[in-house]
Amino acid sequence: MLHPIWREINPQDKKLYGETRALVELIPDDIGLGSDYNGKRVELSCHIVARAFANVFSDHVRCVDGYFSAGFPHSWLETEDFALIDTFPVQMIGGPLLFWKHPLFHMKVTYALYQEEPSVMHGVYKNVGKWQFDRAVGILTDLLIALH
Repeated sequence: MLHPIWREINPQDKKLYGETRALVELIPDDIGLGSDYNGKRVELSCHIVARAFANVFSDHVRCVDGYFSAGFPHSWLETEDFALIDTFPVQMIGGPLLFWKHPLFHMKVTYALYQEEPSVMHGVYKNVGKWQFDRAVGILTDLLIALH
């Protein structure tokens, strides 16, 4: 069963969501993303996943950094039509998730659960290392391009 809201979502966002879901399923559980500046394994994160998908679908989405719900640092995608695709949902099994922006609402869906705040990435870079983080994004981007 499709939710009735599915009829309201533009075809391009539906296509992006479908492609995103299919690609997420193909990412190996044990993907090697290199090591951080302490030599520890870089773990797959929402920040890496969102950036890699934004690289693959750069003509149609942007990566947004901020907070989810009660202040969890998080990254997600926003489409040209302001739909939100959460490629790596916080503390959830399943995904990606698609949130639609109703044309009569003046606020984006981010007003409630998703708060844009680019400065959250300072903590991510501090924990992993900027160069190591960018390398991990590149590895995942290359994989997604090959799978796409």
